[in-house]
Amino acid sequence: MIKDIVLRAVFDSRGMQTVEAIITDGKSYAKASAPSGTSKSRYEAVAFPNNSVELGINRFYKKKNKLIGADELDQQGIDSLLHEIDGTENFSYIGANIATAISIANARLASLKQGLELYKLVSNLARRKPRMPRLLGNAFGGGAHGKGMSIQEILISSKSKIIREEEKRHVKIYNELGSHLAKNGLASGKTIENAWTSKLNSLESIKLISKIARSVEKNIELGIDMAASEYFKNGYYLFDKKELSKKGYFDFVKDIASTNKIYYIEDPFESSDFASFSELRNELGKGFLVVGDDLYATNKERINEGKKHRSTDGVIIKINQAGTLSDTIEAVKAAQGLKIIVSHRSGETEDNFLAHLAVGLGANYIKCGIVGSERIAKINELMHIERFII
Repeated sequence: MIKDIVLRAVFDSRGMQTVEAIITDGKSYAKASAPSGTSKSRYEAVAFPNNSVELGINRFYKKKNKLIGADELDQQGIDSLLHEIDGTENFSYIGANIATAISIANARLASLKQGLELYKLVSNLARRKPRMPRLLGNAFGGGAHGKGMSIQEILISSKSKIIREEEKRHVKIYNELGSHLAKNGLASGKTIENAWTSKLNSLESIKLISKIARSVEKNIELGIDMAASEYFKNGYYLFDKKELSKKGYFDFVKDIASTNKIYYIEDPFESSDFASFSELRNELGKGFLVVGDDLYATNKERINEGKKHRSTDGVIIKINQAGTLSDTIEAVKAAQGLKIIVSHRSGETEDNFLAHLAVGLGANYIKCGIVGSERIAKINELMHIERFII
């Protein structure tokens, strides 16, 4: 039975405020903090009302008694009460980040009381078999996360089946890329997810990392998160300072993927264009993974719409886009038959719940970065969980 819930403002990896929740049954306690995004989908839940952490906290405190005395072992019941407290469709009253932090903290408390690893509790709730996901590492960046190229992330994924070995190869590629950029006067810093930025355009960046990555692992998979909604304006795509029509841009994306053997293509078009996603998927054929993030925003209705159009092969899952663990599980259920990619946000915390979420949901991939303490926290936790799975 929940005795108390305490919220406090904390800072994320960007130095911006988010929220931490501490929940207790009087004997034990658990805590969790919520991440925040920089490039956000128009369809995701509202992180904080009027972008104010304090306002969200104050609004929750006025109604928190609805949760006092509730059964922490009833995750769906707790999450339903969070919706009741908020009273809106998109958590615009208290904020999805506050709901997320409370929902995760409750799951932690419940797993502690039941003597379960947290991933196992997630697995039981979702009725999915746990498994280790493959890492998707963000090595090269731009877009809303950094400077230079329009592509937001160039991703790498080792085919090693051991998390430690995957991360070692990702770090080697990351370091070699950084050294090359520095030696050739091309470096311009890092993104807010610690990926390298440079003076190169998108195509030059892809070719460079392709060469470096494939020198480390011949069959490594390359991916791109284009976050295309960020540069779609007035019916045109302003990509690398060039204005492209929808048709011209479509052909450009198709050529980039096929010519450079880009296996993973995330958000190649703006977030309302189900048709272009579907067309790209059909024209590329097998051997490519077209993925929706902003297109879906971890929203089951959006995912169902995408499945009707056969728009993607995979879906990004971000818990604070949905607001609660139960809503996230519902989105994954809607995505049955699609690849599941559990993802961090640009504004992360040291909370390692993402690792348990990915394993518990049986995700195919996890996006959690390559370096940075808030990213490594998830990878180290995956190595801990791996002992129970293998």
